[in-house]
Amino acid sequence: MYSAYINRIGKFLPGEPINNDEMEEYLGKIASRPSRVRQRILNSNGIQQRYYAIDKQQQTLYSNSQMAAFAVRDAISQSNLEAGAIDLLVCATTLPDLLVPGFASTVHGELSELYPLEILSTQGVCCAGVSALNYAASQIELGKKQTAIAVASEFPSRLFKNTKFEAKTSVQAGKPLPFDTEFLRWMFSDDAGALLLQNHPNATGISLKIE
Repeated sequence: MYSAYINRIGKFLPGEPINNDEMEEYLGKIASRPSRVRQRILNSNGIQQRYYAIDKQQQTLYSNSQMAAFAVRDAISQSNLEAGAIDLLVCATTLPDLLVPGFASTVHGELSELYPLEILSTQGVCCAGVSALNYAASQIELGKKQTAIAVASEFPSRLFKNTKFEAKTSVQAGKPLPFDTEFLRWMFSDDAGALLLQNHPNATGISLKIE
């Protein structure tokens, strides 16, 4: 058995940081009414700023696949590796851009610099990223792969636009959204993160051994 090491970490945060007071300008007021519980939720979660892959007109700035690809490039750029040295790409998300093909296929399509390689898509809300990491690490530990990328990307803001809720009968009757829905609207934002895994630690600098 080999060991698997996280040797580089890449990220992509879309757009400029958005403070809490600006969130509703991006997600929109439902039926032109400000949220009654937004501030309560924000005070509880302690998050100070967000990133959205949409603008104030709710137009998409980056696809989920593009965000993942940017995070992969960020991880690779920190190493001395050629892109062709990557021999496994595992991509995680909750909701991909398309029903088919899988998320890994569309991310790979954005990464024209990568050679043909094995890809895998994982899906499952909060566990998707860990599932991607687990598969990549397992393949390295078994000796089947030497260098792998596990990337997770999420684009929840497109689900929480005001236009997604305004057709609801309860909203049209003047009732607020259920608290669970409000909670999610003011919790999540958009981003991507990638881990570069290898079967040996970095020659210099920090490596994280997966146990």
